[in-house]
Amino acid sequence: MMERILLALGLVALIVGAAAAGDIYVPDSTPSGTCNNFPFNPNWSGANGEWRYQAVFTAAQLGNTPLLITGLSLAPCSTGVFTATTFEIRMNNLTPSTHSTALDTNIGASPTVVRGAAAFTWNTTNATWSPLAFTCPHQYDGKSDLVVEVRYIGGAMSGGFGGTVARAGAAPRYFVYGTGAYTGTTGTSGGLTGFKVRLTCADVTPSTLGPSIGTTVKLALDSYPDAGVSYVCASSLGAGPFMVGCWPVKLSVDGIFLITANNMLPALFQNYQGVLDASGQATAAVNIPNIPVLVGIGVYTAFAGVAPGGLTVVSDNGLFRINP
Repeated sequence: MMERILLALGLVALIVGAAAAGDIYVPDSTPSGTCNNFPFNPNWSGANGEWRYQAVFTAAQLGNTPLLITGLSLAPCSTGVFTATTFEIRMNNLTPSTHSTALDTNIGASPTVVRGAAAFTWNTTNATWSPLAFTCPHQYDGKSDLVVEVRYIGGAMSGGFGGTVARAGAAPRYFVYGTGAYTGTTGTSGGLTGFKVRLTCADVTPSTLGPSIGTTVKLALDSYPDAGVSYVCASSLGAGPFMVGCWPVKLSVDGIFLITANNMLPALFQNYQGVLDASGQATAAVNIPNIPVLVGIGVYTAFAGVAPGGLTVVSDNGLFRINP
């Protein structure tokens, strides 16, 4: 029994980076540039303030890497507030180079609704990446084009926001606006002028001091759209997944998972639960037992943001092996 406990202690010590965590920018990380008022200027859409807009990004632009996309940020060109009575964001993977003005074909039959249709308020800051919070993640396959669709009804601007965002100059866009645009099926091609994007996955990375037996591993958690949100870390020997609502948790529910997720040994698994700071970051640490038999054993790890209404984010998993 003691050997099993020690084995579990060593395994859960490895909170590591997800396979493709962090930020992906198209075309660059500068939150400014040539500005355009599509699709956030309702003055272009008639009395109903109605738009349907799609931007398409290639696998090469996204690093040819599978991503669990947990957030989308745009780069406003002014500070203020955008509101809509109904607002929705959808994503899907599209066979490369098949996109066109056929909007339903672009988005596909079963898109991921990353932000469900509801009333919406977006607080924008000039030349600053401003997040549009997700309610569900999208699994990008690393080889398809990625279609990002924003559509809304009843758009309005206030507080100085002029409706403009920085555009990529590297992503095709298709759009329709005016009465009926929310469900419009045929759009206009806008060439390579889709909006700039920052796509986010929650990030967990270990310190450079480990992970080796007999060392302390410092764990850096990063999910800046979730500042002030409580978090829970967990590890397991398998990749699962299991579902919590629409969030896939890519861990297996085994003994190691139960120890870590329930914060059963906080003296060893330090700060496995806590609150993300004003930058959406936190630091945890684990003491790895100095037991040679642990060397080479692998572990999957992820963390989740937890709010009163449910999960706010779940990181992709990461696989790491214990070093000597």
